[in-house]
Amino acid sequence: MTHTAKQGKSLNGGRSRRGQVLVMALLVISLMVGLIFLVYNTGDYINHRLAMQNVADSVAISGAGWIARSMNVIAMNNCAQARMIGLVPVFDSLPLASEIGLLNVIAYEKMMLNALAKLPRDADPNVRKNLEAILRALRAEKKILIGLNSTFNGDLDMMMVTHWKVEGMGEADPPHGSMWRTMKALEDFSYVTWQSSAVLAQANAVRFGEANGADVAVLLPMTPMLPAKVGEYSDFKPVIDGSFEMADDWWRMYPKGPGMGGTIPDMSYPYRLGPWATLFWWRWYGGGASGVFLRGASAPIGPMLEPPPAEEFTDTRTGIRSGHRQDGKITQDPWETYGPFTWAFNRVYWMLDFTVPLSNMHEIFVRIAEAKESYAFATPVALKTVHRPEWVCLGSFGEALVYYVASNAPILDQYSRGIHKTTWVHISSARETIPGEKNIGDIETSIEEYDGWVDMRGGRPELGPSIWGTEEDVEVPVPPGADNPEGNKTETIHLIDYYVFGGIDIGGDVDVRNPFNWDEQEVVNLPKPLLFDTGPVSEYEYVYNPSEPTRNDRVFGFLGIVRDDVKARVWPGRFRDISPLGGVVVLAQSKLFNNTSWDLWTQDWQVQLMPICRWEEWTRELVVGQWELGYVQGVVDEGEYNKIMWYLGNLTEDMVWQYFNH
Repeated sequence: MTHTAKQGKSLNGGRSRRGQVLVMALLVISLMVGLIFLVYNTGDYINHRLAMQNVADSVAISGAGWIARSMNVIAMNNCAQARMIGLVPVFDSLPLASEIGLLNVIAYEKMMLNALAKLPRDADPNVRKNLEAILRALRAEKKILIGLNSTFNGDLDMMMVTHWKVEGMGEADPPHGSMWRTMKALEDFSYVTWQSSAVLAQANAVRFGEANGADVAVLLPMTPMLPAKVGEYSDFKPVIDGSFEMADDWWRMYPKGPGMGGTIPDMSYPYRLGPWATLFWWRWYGGGASGVFLRGASAPIGPMLEPPPAEEFTDTRTGIRSGHRQDGKITQDPWETYGPFTWAFNRVYWMLDFTVPLSNMHEIFVRIAEAKESYAFATPVALKTVHRPEWVCLGSFGEALVYYVASNAPILDQYSRGIHKTTWVHISSARETIPGEKNIGDIETSIEEYDGWVDMRGGRPELGPSIWGTEEDVEVPVPPGADNPEGNKTETIHLIDYYVFGGIDIGGDVDVRNPFNWDEQEVVNLPKPLLFDTGPVSEYEYVYNPSEPTRNDRVFGFLGIVRDDVKARVWPGRFRDISPLGGVVVLAQSKLFNNTSWDLWTQDWQVQLMPICRWEEWTRELVVGQWELGYVQGVVDEGEYNKIMWYLGNLTEDMVWQYFNH
């Protein structure tokens, strides 16, 4: 009995302990399940927050990117307007230049035909071959010039393209040429881009945020207006006429004076040099052993330079040498900018010089284009003139002599016009021969024009009608050398020297018409650029200061704010969000910058992410944004914005730095 009772007591105690273990096991299992739920929900929350961080980055970048693209659009429009102003005098010069070039080449062709007809029968055959070759070249140029002249003075009315006012259209208010209408359209495009940039930047940021899953997306500033102001037509003058010169650490700017262009009106050294020198690399290089002289400069600029050593440095974008090493340091080669007018002018000039050189059209183009360019920013009191030739007495010296004599007798009206130029065809041989042989050197033929009446007969014998000159063998000494140690040898050279009368030019001067033909009342309607506005205290001016990196980062900052509702996937009633807003709030900051030139002419504005800074300013922007909600036309919900403003307004900069920077 006793043994049985003790045994039963032992059994009851074991059951009690087993119950305690079961309770503990259930408790441990519950804790493990809770921990698993916590880990899962926390991991899900972190993953969601990381995803929202990418969304916030896209909000900050997309909003700032819209401002960058808007600034680049305005910069491209400004440059396009400037190029068109530069092209106006170039294009408007082509009708008159092609007409005069064609008149010249037709006359020169007849002069060559007369020269061929007047050559002596015993003339060296190489002379005839030379004249025939020039005649073929003149006829080839004539074909080109006939096409140019028929285009510029027939099919195409250049006034409809280049003139501010197209007169003679029978309208009380003459229309503008197509280039001026395009410039005005670019001005309107720039203005609309500027005025709409705030709303569209905000809308772009919100669209990117919502498209990537955010419930609320906001960009600060609420209305990020790009820093611009409306300029004047005269602001294009330094771009066309101004000049910027650089040599080592010396620089000089001519914003209003005559030059080759390439200077922006709001230039400041060294961060706002404009696109022509820094982006397009439109530069002239110069220099010398005795000093640095740049075009248009009256004195050396910069320190005296020795001749550059062999070690040189080349710009990778252009392949142009940009500097050399001197005294152990890199020295920048001197350069000077040029702008759109010079850019277009040079291309047309060298094209004409290459394709129709005998017509002299390239030199005629220079005189006309420079005259027209002088009208660009000042309405002239009187138009400038250029000579338009009228060739007569072609190949007949006797007729020309009669005209010359009669032109000095005022009673004879048909000869009342004076002689502007006299032209002779000069044929000669160069003294480049093979020693010891009788030979003829290279034949040189030129159409020589002289001002007024010039008689080139001199004492030359007359070889035929309207031709004078000589063709003879001449013994000349051979310089001392290995084959002629005593210097007493001679060689025979066959010399040719012909002057064939060409003709006389009795033409007169014609006005160089003005495509910039507005009056004083119309100046306000001329196309204008948008200029960079630094603000009343130059707050947007870029001044790099290595000792204050955060201050440098404050220029053109943008803050992207994203909020997204997050509910625990498991047991949401127990696992509530720690945020008072009931979700994830994520921030990202971006900045807008231009590494090339800090202006609205240089199309190099870019954006990138950066650490969050200037929190006090962002809290002020939150308050300002509340008043600007109406300007973004319902893009941002007012209630959601007020929640975000309340939440972020309670955060300190340390909290922001710890929880929102990445």
